[in-house]
Amino acid sequence: MEKIKRVAICGLLVFAVFLWLLLSAGETNAQVFCSDMTLKGVFGITWTGERIDGGNPGLRCGVGLITMDGYGNLSGSATKSVNGVISQTTGTGTYTVNSDCTGSAITTDSDGEIRTHQFVIVEFGIEFFGIQTDAGRVITFDAKRRL
Repeated sequence: MEKIKRVAICGLLVFAVFLWLLLSAGETNAQVFCSDMTLKGVFGITWTGERIDGGNPGLRCGVGLITMDGYGNLSGSATKSVNGVISQTTGTGTYTVNSDCTGSAITTDSDGEIRTHQFVIVEFGIEFFGIQTDAGRVITFDAKRRL
């Protein structure tokens, strides 16, 4: 009887270790590599923030669509608010994605203003978060792929 208990306990321990290994396999820190192709598709984007110096300081926000071709080119259109004045805008630009899923972009809007951005990709390219990096700007954005 004692031998049967020891065998049963050993069997339970082996099963518990196997189950732990199986369940923890999904929690590994698998390395994810990104490239320009990670951001291929149409993304809904929203931004909010403030221009604190330079011409026309004040609050900014907007919502729109951007299309990214997977080869470092982008274009889009949006509705924006600048200090409560609503207008439409379009833009084009280029982007670069690093293998660690961070990246940068340079855009030119329909007013001719050039902007620079830094971003990080999450959820395997379904979404990315960023910040405008031009002096005097405190503006962040969130873009999510349309499925």
